[in-house]
Amino acid sequence: MFRNLRAEIVRRNVKQEQIAKVAKMHKCTLSRKLSGKVPFTINEAIDIGIFLKCKDLINLFKKY
Repeated sequence: MFRNLRAEIVRRNVKQEQIAKVAKMHKCTLSRKLSGKVPFTINEAIDIGIFLKCKDLINLFKKY
């Protein structure tokens, strides 16, 4: 799930711990959200998109 988000994290050489900190959540919570077990909030998506400098949040958070 969230292949584009995972790919962007790898492309930018960012650790999931950094993403969790930016989104103000524990890294275990981020893992559950990346797996699709728990949804991202709009604010979390915006914070992550800004941190990754991604303008296309719809594509970044597209579920596959």
